[in-house]
Amino acid sequence: MKKISQEYQTTVKIIYRDIPNLINHPDALNASLAADCAAEQKKFWEYHDLLFDNQADLSLENLKLLAAKLNLNMSQFDQCLDSQKYLSEVQNDLQDGLQLGITGTPTFFINGAKVAGVIPYETFKLVIEKLKQDMAGANNQ
Repeated sequence: MKKISQEYQTTVKIIYRDIPNLINHPDALNASLAADCAAEQKKFWEYHDLLFDNQADLSLENLKLLAAKLNLNMSQFDQCLDSQKYLSEVQNDLQDGLQLGITGTPTFFINGAKVAGVIPYETFKLVIEKLKQDMAGANNQ
């Protein structure tokens, strides 16, 4: 996603939604809430990457340690996480995911088409370039 975002910053819009896998990761809800709290301090993607690197331990204590690694304002982060400030937002994302038929992560929607699973950068790039060509062709008709 980083490469896509950098390469196509003016043509691709990336929208991230919280769909915590509560069945396989009981602490995933807190991880989603923590990522949203990190976003308040403009560190969402950095925190997101740390979460994926540390999936084996998503305990509240470790979530806070990860935030400290990013030099976040810890009093702001702790207050945000402890109060579950973004709980309704995460619940809304989960509900939207159910309505869209998302059964696992990652799931992507590329120009409205649902694609589930891990997709290599090269495949994303091919799809984006094809869509750009199709759109350019449609605009020239």
